[in-house]
Amino acid sequence: MALPDLFLIGAQKAGTTSLHHYLDQHPQISMSSVKEPRWFSWMDWPDGDEGAIRDRQAYEALFADADTLRARFGGHAAVGESSTDLLYAPGAPQRVHDLVPAARIVVLLRQPAERAYSNWLHARREDREPLGFEEALDAEEERIAAGWGPMWHYAGKSRYAPQLERWQTHFPRLHVALTEDLDADPVAVCQAIFGVLGVERAFLPSCRERYHVGSAPRGVTAEGQLHRALVAFGARVPWPYRRQIRDALFPRQQIDPELRRRVTERYFSADIEATAGRIGRDLSAWLP
Repeated sequence: MALPDLFLIGAQKAGTTSLHHYLDQHPQISMSSVKEPRWFSWMDWPDGDEGAIRDRQAYEALFADADTLRARFGGHAAVGESSTDLLYAPGAPQRVHDLVPAARIVVLLRQPAERAYSNWLHARREDREPLGFEEALDAEEERIAAGWGPMWHYAGKSRYAPQLERWQTHFPRLHVALTEDLDADPVAVCQAIFGVLGVERAFLPSCRERYHVGSAPRGVTAEGQLHRALVAFGARVPWPYRRQIRDALFPRQQIDPELRRRVTERYFSADIEATAGRIGRDLSAWLP
């Protein structure tokens, strides 16, 4: 049995599902088939983290090929998972460090108002959010005090500086990328991570697909169900056309620019500046 040594820890709604699949294409990297096992984080919300793997043996079983992969490549390999609530879970950095002190940590950050809005949309699609976006943000502190779980911590999960500080205390060399980097040049993002991991950096992953992008009717996974429907009708549709059909039927919902400006100014400006200093990146494009 073995533990992973690569953790893609979030942020939620920042593109981690796509990055997980891109990294998994590398012959020296094995990402868990269960993308978000959440074994290191569930105990921070023991009553509300449905679906988390809570048994260590079951968790380690996800990485059954780890020793074989590491032996094959003389240690120049990575075995990973992508539980995106790890970034926000207050006890996770210590737990990971206790068991995997040499872990490689990768973080993907998205403009905070956009991330919070996507989080809110997800809750709305699941009929778990009765309030409008700004109303929910206004109610957040009161909800947290009343014991509402992290699904509804829209602003809290989008304030990255304190989350990064917790992780950097234990893993000062964690690697940070931005969602706009992934959108603009996903191959470059992956190859930078390959370099951090010490695997073959020149490998070219196929990054044509984006996973869990867009907005679908509640209960519908657009890409998967649409693809199966096309196959059922006997249509072998090339990927670019399949994406065009998907995007036409299920257009991606973007936050209104004025709403983005207003929410950023009210909730996130100070944290954006703190985050920029912490990761050494110019984040002025995130500001109002």
